Amino acid sequence: MELLSPFDTRLQAILSKFVKPLLKESGFARTGDTYVRKQDELSWLIDVQKSRYNDGTQASFTLNCGVYVPGVLSRYGLAPEPSRPKVYHCVVSARVGMLSKEHLDIWWTLTAVEDAAFTDAKIGREVARRLVEHVLPFLQRFSSRAEVMNFLLMPRKDCEEYVEPRDRATSLIYAAILSLILGDRAQCEAIMNMAAVLAAGNPFWSDFPEVRRRVLDI
Repeated sequence: MELLSPFDTRLQAILSKFVKPLLKESGFARTGDTYVRKQDELSWLIDVQKSRYNDGTQASFTLNCGVYVPGVLSRYGLAPEPSRPKVYHCVVSARVGMLSKEHLDIWWTLTAVEDAAFTDAKIGREVARRLVEHVLPFLQRFSSRAEVMNFLLMPRKDCEEYVEPRDRATSLIYAAILSLILGDRAQCEAIMNMAAVLAAGNPFWSDFPEVRRRVLDI
């Protein structure tokens, strides 16, 4: 069994006291560093991301959230459907800080301090506040595949500009796949035609014809 560092122990205590009860009340179950609420057509995910720069002197973490819809990822051709989805498998996702009006990336940092209990409690309350004010309201907008599709189809509002995918063609491709899953092939083809216009001449989308073939199964 891997030994936890003092910072990992403190982080787990913060999550256990301030995050887990809040999310459990909202229907989430924890699997590792990811909290999942499964629904009929999709799942809401919230994960804890630790900084790659954590060391023996400090440790930072942030939260990501997203909406996972089975069938989209594999149809797009990125990867097989995962048995345990992560936020990076989601059709729509965002960092916690990007859901606030300031659009500033937020990382909480644990350091070696004498008043660690007081400091950690302050961080825990801030994390819980962000979940209640920003993350949960964002996820609650998506209770069906149709709601996810409509979000991806519509131009982004200023307050949504940092919600992934930020690339408009990718958003349309995901929307097209959802339309196909929902049984409307004609709409799927129309949306893919819209995506083709955006992809034309863009080196990033040199493989768009292959993506189109996979999506439409032609």
